[in-house]
Amino acid sequence: MQELALASPSDIVFCDPGDDAVLSCHLKPAISAASMEIKWWNKADLVCHYKNRQVTMNRHYEDQVKFSLQKLHNGNVSLTLRNVRGSQRGIYICEVIHGCQTIKEYIFLHICSQDFRLVVPTGPVRTDSGSDIILPAYLSPETNVVSMDIRWFKGTELIYQYKNGREMTNNDYKNRVSLSSQGLKRGNLTLLLRNVNQSDSGDYTCKLFHDRCQKTGVIHLQVRDFQKHEHTHKSKHLFGDLTFQNTPNYGGTYTEKRKYNGLTTKRRRKNSIDGNRPLMSDDSTLEKPEIEKRDPRDIVGRESGHRNTRRTREGNTATGQELSSPDMSSQVLRRLRTSESVTSVGKFIPKNGLQQL
Repeated sequence: MQELALASPSDIVFCDPGDDAVLSCHLKPAISAASMEIKWWNKADLVCHYKNRQVTMNRHYEDQVKFSLQKLHNGNVSLTLRNVRGSQRGIYICEVIHGCQTIKEYIFLHICSQDFRLVVPTGPVRTDSGSDIILPAYLSPETNVVSMDIRWFKGTELIYQYKNGREMTNNDYKNRVSLSSQGLKRGNLTLLLRNVNQSDSGDYTCKLFHDRCQKTGVIHLQVRDFQKHEHTHKSKHLFGDLTFQNTPNYGGTYTEKRKYNGLTTKRRRKNSIDGNRPLMSDDSTLEKPEIEKRDPRDIVGRESGHRNTRRTREGNTATGQELSSPDMSSQVLRRLRTSESVTSVGKFIPKNGLQQL
């Protein structure tokens, strides 16, 4: 018959009142224990008995004990105690009987005497490179931790420890980490980390050891690059809910951008007196110069039109001067009578008469 042994990851299990405690125990080698007899004892009291594929529980442990039949096939004979109480503290014995072999494993269940929680932020803590940051951790309710063992880890590396009133700091974090001695009296385990940089980003674990119990809290720190964050902050300031960006263009075109709550509108004005080169738009594309292609004949036509307009204006001015002169009024009237129609100050003059001016 193959010789068997029992193994447990730890011979001491720490637990808080009200939690579930797993008394882990496995066969070595990991063969099926379905055909074996298994007993769990608390000192002299039989807590759980498995035999012939049947489980019997002590009436004092009913609804408080879990024994998995499915895991027996992998040699797992662990016992789970639900909602443990301080009175359940002590030694538990796992006994396995197979043929003529009887093997045992001893596990001590330690239930913490003080009922407090270690509270840390649920979300990440963010800061800028070069600044100081606190990693908040405290006990609820407030409990004096001066006599306790406090350890802070970055990943798996121990960076700070407070024990028996003494501080020990990792050389890589010398003069950069500390706790408040006054805060310890109120259960404040907050760690101050000075002059952070991007390499400080990561998970920080606070562990508190007391009365052979352990409390653990994990905080995720995110350190942003200061220059990039400053550039982003300025961009948000310039291109926020209300932005004005005046962009003179080549060819005498003036562009004005207005941005309201993320919506951009453009207004253009021709022949700007501003001669500055275009700026980069908020979408980082260079505003292309608007150059209008003109036909030389169009330019000549426009110049000719301008000359005709000047002649007309000059003629109107001369006519006004003639009408204002008493000596010339008769000559002007004769000339007006011979015309088909004359427009004067926007009025129509019939051929056979003169409208009173």
